[in-house]
Amino acid sequence: MLNGIKHVKGKFRAFTIALINSLLMLDIRYLTSCNISFVVKKKKIKIPHPVGIVIGKDTEIGQGTVIMQNVTIGVKKLGDVKSPKIGENVFIGAGAVVVGDIEIADNAVIKANSTIFKSI
Repeated sequence: MLNGIKHVKGKFRAFTIALINSLLMLDIRYLTSCNISFVVKKKKIKIPHPVGIVIGKDTEIGQGTVIMQNVTIGVKKLGDVKSPKIGENVFIGAGAVVVGDIEIADNAVIKANSTIFKSI
C-alpha cells in the first residue's frame, strides 16, 4: 500500500510541474505575443525586441542571427512540413515574413516588411 501512495505522489508531482511550466509559457506568450518553437543550430541568436515573433517548428536558425519584432518564419501554407533554414549572422528586419522550404545564406540582410519565399 505504501508503494501505491508513493506512486500517486510521484505522478501528482510530475503533473504539478508540467502544469506550472505550461502556465509560465502561456504567461510569457501573453506578455510578449511571441510563439517560438524552433531548432537553433548553435545557440547564440539575438532577439532585441521580442514582440509579435512567430517561429515555426523545425526552423533552423544559425548562430549570430538577429531577429527583430513582428517577424514570421515558418511553413508557406497549412499542410507543409518544411520550414526555412537560416544561415549564420543573418539580419531579419521588423515585420519580415520568411516562409517555405527555403535557405537563407550566411550574412544575408532581410529588410523590414520583406516577404521571402525563395532561397537567397
